[in-house]
Amino acid sequence: GKEMKVIDELMTVLKPLKKASTKLCKEKYFSVSEILPCICKIEKVMEVEEADSLTLKSIKKVCDYILSD
Repeated sequence: GKEMKVIDELMTVLKPLKKASTKLCKEKYFSVSEILPCICKIEKVMEVEEADSLTLKSIKKVCDYILSD
């Protein structure tokens, strides 16, 4: 139902964040060449798109606000 749709939408935003944090936390030292693709992927996922539901748009805006602080 509606709850599952919200969970699916939330996962589209959270999965790239988890991947980036997992990748960067594994390394004691990492270079800009490793960080930049992670940041680009996160920025791309956080872009609000016309096709996004109102819920997903809200989730993306909140995540973007938190990450830009």
